[in-house]
Amino acid sequence: MASKGELSHQFAGEAPLQDRLAKSTLHLDKAGENVALDVDIDQAHDGLMHSPHHRENLLRADYNVAGFAVARVHDRLYVVEDFGHSIPMYEAHKAEDMVSSAIVHATGNAQPGRPKRLELSNLREAACSMATSDKLNPKLVSGVSPLRYVLTYTSMQPDQLAPAAAKAIVDNNLRSYAVGACFAHTPTYPNGAYWVTVAFY
Repeated sequence: MASKGELSHQFAGEAPLQDRLAKSTLHLDKAGENVALDVDIDQAHDGLMHSPHHRENLLRADYNVAGFAVARVHDRLYVVEDFGHSIPMYEAHKAEDMVSSAIVHATGNAQPGRPKRLELSNLREAACSMATSDKLNPKLVSGVSPLRYVLTYTSMQPDQLAPAAAKAIVDNNLRSYAVGACFAHTPTYPNGAYWVTVAFY
């Protein structure tokens, strides 16, 4: 902004905010940005606080990370404030455990005869293959027969099941299930997402 002498959230040829933030080491599921131009930093802040959208970014309770930059050109200050909600990133096996725990919780911890978890490495391979192609594809899931349901979805947080899981979870005929998960940055999810496969037997 300082070199061009103007305010903008995105200049021609520059990546959008989400793509720029995706290059950080943070895993963000929400983000926002304020830009300002003023002669004094206190005045810049006051101006942002009196603008409803900018004030919302500054005071939003679910943002837990922020970055600030100021560039001075003569008597002008160019200000950028980036905000986000950062969530933890987990290794594949930990993400799979979290999906499994969510399934156990949804079926009822004390329910007799609840489905048992199977360990099938090909489900993680299927999840990673979907991430590579940036497309959900339940046909990639195979394994032990008889296969009753296949669930494929993406999630920013592995402990949150897809709504479609409810149909399979309430099926009293289920005997077992297996989980595969793969975290990846893709064009659809530049900040990264968990690609999840669940097979119910």
